[in-house]
Amino acid sequence: IIKWAVGVLLVPVILFFILTILFYIPPIQNFAVSKATALVSSATGLNVQIEHFRITFLLDINLHQVIVNDSEDSPILSMEDLNIDLSFKKILLGKIDINGVELKNITTNTKNMIPGLGVQGKISNFFLDSHGIDLSRQRVTVNNAHLNGANLWVTLGDTTENEDTTASAINWRIEIEQAQLSDSRIKLCMQKDSTQA
Repeated sequence: IIKWAVGVLLVPVILFFILTILFYIPPIQNFAVSKATALVSSATGLNVQIEHFRITFLLDINLHQVIVNDSEDSPILSMEDLNIDLSFKKILLGKIDINGVELKNITTNTKNMIPGLGVQGKISNFFLDSHGIDLSRQRVTVNNAHLNGANLWVTLGDTTENEDTTASAINWRIEIEQAQLSDSRIKLCMQKDSTQA
């Protein structure tokens, strides 16, 4: 009876380890991503495509050739690479620590997706690291952020015309310790008064 009980208890543990190992096999990763992108596309109405997805044992994540189109199949975002380096030790302790997030060769045109804000242009490289994410207190500390090779047109509109008074408040606090901007041009346009900067 003891052997039978031990065997029953070990089955879910063994299955968990098998599933964990299988998830690191590239074809299974790609299958999981195809299902995930299909769910996201269905839920948002956007067409999300990811050509390649890789995750290593120590939770380094790479997405290659990410494309997001709107419902009319017009491009909103394209990205050559998205690399995420998570701290494996911190995750074992139940915390989130990001050693690095790097985005390469981004092209975007948000159109009317964000009320009162439009962003159009290209970014060569964006990097940040964050070693202070506290989900319970809704606090995020970005230690370093670096934007390089950006050529962006940012349009600000009047959001008061379509203000949603029922929207819930966002209580997250984001602190940026150090930010760098290099080899970049950002044009700011105010729709109401035609101001440009």
